[in-house]
Amino acid sequence: MTPEPMRLTTALEASLRRTLLPLLLAKLVTLAAFGALAMRYPEGFSHRSYVAVYRGNHGAPPREPPTADIVLRTWDAEHYLALASSGYASGGPKTAFYPLYPLLVRATTPVTGDPLAAALLLSNTLGLAALVLLHALVRRRYDERVADVSLLLMAAQPAAFFLCLPYTESLFLLEFVLLLAALDEDRLLAAGVVSALACLTRPVGVLFLVPIAAHALVHPASRRRAVGAAGLLLAGWASYFGILRAETGSATFGFEIQRQFIGAPSLARLLDPVGFVVRAFDVRRFHGFVGSALDRVQFLIALGLLVGLARRARHAPAERPWAAGALVLAVVPAVTAAFMSYTRYVSVVVPLHVEAARRLARAPRPLLWVTLAILLALQGMLLVRHGSHRWAG
Repeated sequence: MTPEPMRLTTALEASLRRTLLPLLLAKLVTLAAFGALAMRYPEGFSHRSYVAVYRGNHGAPPREPPTADIVLRTWDAEHYLALASSGYASGGPKTAFYPLYPLLVRATTPVTGDPLAAALLLSNTLGLAALVLLHALVRRRYDERVADVSLLLMAAQPAAFFLCLPYTESLFLLEFVLLLAALDEDRLLAAGVVSALACLTRPVGVLFLVPIAAHALVHPASRRRAVGAAGLLLAGWASYFGILRAETGSATFGFEIQRQFIGAPSLARLLDPVGFVVRAFDVRRFHGFVGSALDRVQFLIALGLLVGLARRARHAPAERPWAAGALVLAVVPAVTAAFMSYTRYVSVVVPLHVEAARRLARAPRPLLWVTLAILLALQGMLLVRHGSHRWAG
């Protein structure tokens, strides 16, 4: 692999011109689909499972009939919006979620006049920025063909519609792409700042420490600055616990709440490989909270792409931070959360999509179109499930 002799800013300008309009149109189509679903599948919002979940989370029955804003704020979105409005002090399931995205929503609400509008503005703007920057980064690192295919795969993947919703996917994707760009340019201060923010966005933000360490191993002259970046990351992680302690009185309250969730994510599962294998074969349905065949197929695909990344990293040291980041972000959520929401979690593991794009860019063109058709069909299915309040991830 020989990077193009091009500055990232130059590649970014070219990518902005090439990708902005198609990405905007894709987002508008996705948001319009959710509005249509509110009218097409109202029965999902009077179903007893939805009413039970809503009562458990909010202590009151949901509004009926469903409107477009209800469809856009279901599942995790409700928790983020509740955090944006009332913080952690009021307790409840929302306490398991991380603070940066809700704080950004709160800060943006005066601009839009409504928390949901603020969240949608944030998610779609951050998602656009992440995808355009990703195209520029891949274009500079490989070539325009691989960059184009990477973007197509990112937009077509089954969980891509979460980039339009009040979820942390857009923010975390942008943070991960910024981390990879900073490491490519040996900007460890920027990598540390982005990593600190990632620790305030999702639990796996602390795993950014792994690609930073891989970069330090490849670039011995950067090791002192890498230690500084790691220090910033840990400071960001510590600030999360500080926020919880200040608002709830317990720095670990979020972990206590997480244990009450269906997936009950736990770091202890990393020490139970036998249990992981047993759970991997516990397939109960095509897709659902647990026992999802789709989530397990996504994991198998991720493993195959990780093997390709590892092989290239053996001979190309510059690939090692990307491979290291992909490894931990693809494997740890599968193990700790027993595959729950895995299709959504793996959607932001950028090096996997780029590795798939490198392969498809060299393959016969019909294979790419068949792959995209399958991915879009799965995305459409999950979008309908989410928009009718069935589990999508």
